[in-house]
Amino acid sequence: MTEISQPQQNVSATTVLSLVEALYAYADKPEDWNDIISALEALPGPLDPQRDPAARTIMNHAARAAALLDHLNDARLGRMEEAEQWDAVLLSSEALVRGTVGIIAERLRPFLETPVQAGHRLAFSKGTTNTFDNALESVMSVPETRMAPFKLGSVQDPSRCFCVILPRDDFPAGLVSALGVSPVWTEALFAIVLLSAKDGDAEENFLNTNLGLTSAESKLAARLLQGFAINHAARDLGMSDPTARWHIKNIYAKTGAQRQPELLRLLREATTFPSGAPQTETTPLPEGTPARRFVTLPDGRRLFYREYGVRYGTPVVYFHFGLCASMLPPAAALAATKTGVRVISFERPGFGQSDPRANYTFDGVAEDAEDLCRLLNLRNVGLFGDGYGGGFAVATALRLGTAVRRLALHAPNLGRRIEPTSQPTGVSVFSRQLWIVPLAAEILRKGLRNSVVRSLMSYVAERSRKDAARMNDRKFDDYLVSAVFDALEKTSVGLAAETVMFGKGLRVEAANIKRPISVWHGAENSIVPLSNSIAEFTNHPFAKLNVFSDAGLFLGQREFEEIFSWMATAPSQGHVKIGEQIHPLA
Repeated sequence: MTEISQPQQNVSATTVLSLVEALYAYADKPEDWNDIISALEALPGPLDPQRDPAARTIMNHAARAAALLDHLNDARLGRMEEAEQWDAVLLSSEALVRGTVGIIAERLRPFLETPVQAGHRLAFSKGTTNTFDNALESVMSVPETRMAPFKLGSVQDPSRCFCVILPRDDFPAGLVSALGVSPVWTEALFAIVLLSAKDGDAEENFLNTNLGLTSAESKLAARLLQGFAINHAARDLGMSDPTARWHIKNIYAKTGAQRQPELLRLLREATTFPSGAPQTETTPLPEGTPARRFVTLPDGRRLFYREYGVRYGTPVVYFHFGLCASMLPPAAALAATKTGVRVISFERPGFGQSDPRANYTFDGVAEDAEDLCRLLNLRNVGLFGDGYGGGFAVATALRLGTAVRRLALHAPNLGRRIEPTSQPTGVSVFSRQLWIVPLAAEILRKGLRNSVVRSLMSYVAERSRKDAARMNDRKFDDYLVSAVFDALEKTSVGLAAETVMFGKGLRVEAANIKRPISVWHGAENSIVPLSNSIAEFTNHPFAKLNVFSDAGLFLGQREFEEIFSWMATAPSQGHVKIGEQIHPLA
């Protein structure tokens, strides 16, 4: 990028004010995101906050706008104090441990065969396995179940522990904060919470279904919460003292409590769950979307992925496009199964649930992809780079060499050389003002709404007749909304790092790849022009360029079947020249 040696003196106060107003307006009404783009375009040239007072002013207000969004979200979600103490385990839809909070690992130790370990199932002892499995099954399989209580006990230890399993929709706000779960989400998640980890305020309205108590038992428990002694509670309810003591004995047995103070803590805790769940805007996963899995990289970071297609089919590592993560388009998922390939769709660092990496470059991401292949024991693997994922697929192919079976690319963006005289338009304007990218990405994530995603996608699709038609498909439209929420579920660090990387003009060259390459490109693609692929690959000795004459940026099942069928075909022996033919598909 061109170095700025002098402060920009011609940035008018009106221009700065317009951008500042747009930032605050987005916090109040995220649907107006395009006003930020227009205000950035009005800046006369690249700025530098180290030298330009106008840039520093904008940065300060952008940070305040992000803080305002936090405040509005806190009010919208009604979050509890983050300091609230919880002992809980976060589980994936496959019942694999995603994370823990508090001292739950220590408290569960008497009831487990092996310690709590991320990425593994909880190995409860024989005496408690069925109890846990039944509770988990009830909350997973019955959508109306808001919590499933169960009691843990140990034959070697007199310890008892009362727990509940909650679906993500019913996480109390304090638990959301404690686990660090995003206020927006797509994948099904569950939490095991050990009650008595914290004290909540007693509530008179106690629901007997929460703890599996009978009506009489729950009425008695409610009186205890209100401060009644047992004999006074019995008289208030019109029952004899022996009957009350019999009910209390049953309550102790069902909750695992051994003393009245412990019982009261458990009862107070349980009553906070029904009313504590935050009301958030989210979007469901497309039907059939597999659960995320992850590998732990040598440096301790976790890389998440989803698998599609046929379990023992030809392995294909998929590099996602743009503002997405590991969620494949429905058409691609169907095509993977039909053509018999096994697609491993991984989330680049800082996207979805994958941990960020310090040096976000083509080579850095390729190193992570190499580790992924090694940890999953993928051999003779195919690579499929989609859109902005194309450059990372090329970098990985260069790194893996002959271990790559075939390289497929769809409208690949291999980076670009910045021309100082160029006048960027639309979202590409951020390439001129890279200093604001991290804050802008975080503001986008914090203000994310379904309407914002649809507006962003319409902005992309409106320049292509085919893409606009694809957006009218409700199933595809729902997928796009889910995919963007999925990509920004945890952080915006990946999006910001990738935007800055491309904005700086970093490139990867495909010239030295000596494996079979097939490049596909929609003739109506308005984001990555067809001319880019023609310039990059027409004379490549190992590449074939295919043009989908009836497609834009978004491909359909027929196009994905064409790509996956090619990837499933065994490559010829040796380095065979494929040629520079342009092959239109009807």
